[in-house]
Amino acid sequence: PFAVQLYIFANVLWYYLDFEDSWQDTQDVSRRDFCYQWTVDQFPFVFGYITGNTLYSEEKFSDVTELVSNVQNNGILELIKNADWLDDDSLENAQKKAELMELYVGYPESVSDSAGITDYYKDVAEMDSKDPWLTNVQKMNNWYANQTVGSFTNNVFQILDEWPIIFSQKDAFRYWLTGVNAFYYPGPPVDGANFFTIPATISQEPFFNSEYPSAVNFGGLGSVCGHEMSHGFDPNGFQYSYNGTDVGSILSDDDTTYYFDEIECYIQQYDALPVRRNDDLFDNGTRTQTENVADNAGLRASYLAWRTYKSGTDGKNEKTVLPGVDLTEKQLFFWSWAHLWCDVNRPDVFKNYTNEHSPHWTRVIGSLQNSQEFQDAFSCVPEEDFMSSEDKCTLW
Repeated sequence: PFAVQLYIFANVLWYYLDFEDSWQDTQDVSRRDFCYQWTVDQFPFVFGYITGNTLYSEEKFSDVTELVSNVQNNGILELIKNADWLDDDSLENAQKKAELMELYVGYPESVSDSAGITDYYKDVAEMDSKDPWLTNVQKMNNWYANQTVGSFTNNVFQILDEWPIIFSQKDAFRYWLTGVNAFYYPGPPVDGANFFTIPATISQEPFFNSEYPSAVNFGGLGSVCGHEMSHGFDPNGFQYSYNGTDVGSILSDDDTTYYFDEIECYIQQYDALPVRRNDDLFDNGTRTQTENVADNAGLRASYLAWRTYKSGTDGKNEKTVLPGVDLTEKQLFFWSWAHLWCDVNRPDVFKNYTNEHSPHWTRVIGSLQNSQEFQDAFSCVPEEDFMSSEDKCTLW
């Protein structure tokens, strides 16, 4: 019946055009931006091919890999070794997990190969700019459906090389292929677990540039790396062992009890922090606890790794400041991390805020209030400055 046809057509439009958000102040997308984003979403590996070959190189891959290795070995592992509340069994489990954590940098090599991209999309029906847009939408839907069916019989082009299969899921593309993001996967094991990725999209300014002083790179991308690795030891990640098995906790019973007592410190701290300066709304420390733990531990890990790097030959011989920026080297590290989270928001954006990440202003303030290194760098006075507190939350 015609009424049923109209109902189905309306639902298709609703799904693709998102009319609900279009009429709200939270979204104001131009036709050009909408079409661009839709194209990226439908052809993510073409986007990866372009960005990978334009913004990435073997030299950058090497530099980023070295940075991440420093944070892993001289940051995360050092935090674990210095956690004097861990008993022998807990320490062994945590160290093993950190040591065996796998890293995927940039993109798979095949994403940078034009022949591979062509082969991957070879069965997409030909599109004509004169065709109605929904016709092209249907062509892509048909192709994705065939890809899904083919994946069950392994009858699809293996574009990911040796990367875990989780990267091939369409919902994951924005976390590593098309978005400026990074992620950690704790488990359960699905073609691997206990790994994280630092893709090409986030290995750019302002996070990283090989010509930047090391303080800027470690404060930027280094802290992001530390954040992702620390997810392996947050209230969700610490439930999984080094191979992704859900063991409930990698810590002993006594250490698990201590762990959650310290988590409560973070919850209370962030509950008392406004979502931005002088706001009447406050963060939800319970909802954001996993990300807050990762922020705090990741920042500390990257700082430790950076200080180790600075003690070596390369660190001693590098340029240490930015021209025209009146900050010491240590201050520059924390500035680099904090300025990653600068943003501008609409007045009521936090009224119905449900994200598991704390609002950006809160992320910065909360982590730096717990950092003695930050307070030393900026000469904060204990109990007198808002950014200084004797009751710091320090789990890792």
